[in-house]
Amino acid sequence: MEYRTRLNASIDCVRFLLRQGLAFRGHDESESSSSQGNFLELLKFLAEHNEDVKSVALNNARQNLKLVAPKIQKDIVSVAASETINVIIKDLGDALFSILIDEARDISIKEQMAFVIRYVNKEGHVIERFLGIEHVTNTSALALKKAVEDLFCRHGLSISRLRGQGYDGASNMQVELNGLKALILKESPCAYYVHCFAHQLQLALVAVAKNHDQIALLFNLVSNVVNVVGASCKRRDILKEKQASKVVEALNKGILSSGQGLNQETNLKRAGDTRWGSHYGTLISLIDMFSAVIDVLEMISEDGSNSEQRAEANVLLHSIQSFGFVFNLHLMRAILGITNELSQALQRKDQDIVNAMTLVQVSKRRLQMMRESGWSDLLAKVLIFSMNIVKNRLRNRMGDEWMKNSLIVAGAAAASGLSLADVAAEAKHASEMVGTMGVALSVCTLPGQVTSDRLGPGKMELGLGIHGEPGAAVADLQPVDNVVSHVLKQILSPVWHFDGCASS
Repeated sequence: MEYRTRLNASIDCVRFLLRQGLAFRGHDESESSSSQGNFLELLKFLAEHNEDVKSVALNNARQNLKLVAPKIQKDIVSVAASETINVIIKDLGDALFSILIDEARDISIKEQMAFVIRYVNKEGHVIERFLGIEHVTNTSALALKKAVEDLFCRHGLSISRLRGQGYDGASNMQVELNGLKALILKESPCAYYVHCFAHQLQLALVAVAKNHDQIALLFNLVSNVVNVVGASCKRRDILKEKQASKVVEALNKGILSSGQGLNQETNLKRAGDTRWGSHYGTLISLIDMFSAVIDVLEMISEDGSNSEQRAEANVLLHSIQSFGFVFNLHLMRAILGITNELSQALQRKDQDIVNAMTLVQVSKRRLQMMRESGWSDLLAKVLIFSMNIVKNRLRNRMGDEWMKNSLIVAGAAAASGLSLADVAAEAKHASEMVGTMGVALSVCTLPGQVTSDRLGPGKMELGLGIHGEPGAAVADLQPVDNVVSHVLKQILSPVWHFDGCASS
């Protein structure tokens, strides 16, 4: 009875660690260690909260019968794996099945194959189950087929019931796996090969991007921006602060709406090398945080710790503010938005090949429509994005009264293909060349304020402020031609004089 209690305690600890995917061993498992590893620490915790276990486990067990040695742990894990596979094979029964094989080279550079079976259970649900990892000393097609046959023999599976096979077409064993595919088809003609549709889509995107210089440059620049801006905790914190302030400003102006789950704190997402779906998230975050990213790069270009950092930031600033970069950024966002939806749908476990082909055709039509008639909408989005960036960056440099005129110039400059930096320079130059002067026939009063009586009947005010501030002079009402002539003279003159029109 004591032995059973002790064994069950060790089994319970192993099951918990396996379920949670946690490591068993500790760096120091000696009696004096403060952390003896997950298995021993969990067993001690269990003993502290269960008197039956405490009375027979660890120090209360015989030295050669504690059931905590690494070999005992591995034996229990092996039994758990065997029992799990038996349940899978029992659930499979006599049903037909497919196999999915992928290269799984470990950190010790051992060539291994990961095996997964796919079948339809008795309830009609598509099931995928991991069967194990097989070490292969030789990666020839014959050696791989022998590994498959050994796995089938060990679990009582027959190749005659095999109806499908799928492999990673981009792995290091691509040629060998193609040979394995042919050998299995020769022995079982019904074991059709189906390449993962989602992976095929990814390979197509990678091939197209790498073969187009401008798109390859886009992703290279995006990667460099993410690396530079996120190179330190300080820079990431500054980016978050600047983005947060811009979100608050947009909320106050009604540009963004508030609500649960909206406007969450975010950061630039790093794209994964093997998952092109992650590139979509990176482009989305860069577009959303574009203005804040420019602020951080400008800070680095001015205050970088060395000349290399400052130079790199300056190069990135010049590159990402070009019209070509912004256009390609929005172009790939639109394309990856379509392909990302398709990729997510293709990875659903309950997806069937008929529906998958339909989804592919729908996505192709969407891309074709974009190619034939989507350029005007895309260009409009790019221009609006560029003008918003220019507007936000100019707001601190000039008053609102010049904004409208400057944006007209900015829009024309962006449409002509100038970089964002050049567009901003043109808009700033325009603001410096524009003059305004207000003329009022009545007093301007802000909502909630008492109406002023400073302007009597038959009078007009010259040079008043846009928020109701008193003007530079009060004059008698005059014909409009005289007023316009006087106002133009004042605007064009380096020194303003109101004597020619003012009466008081």
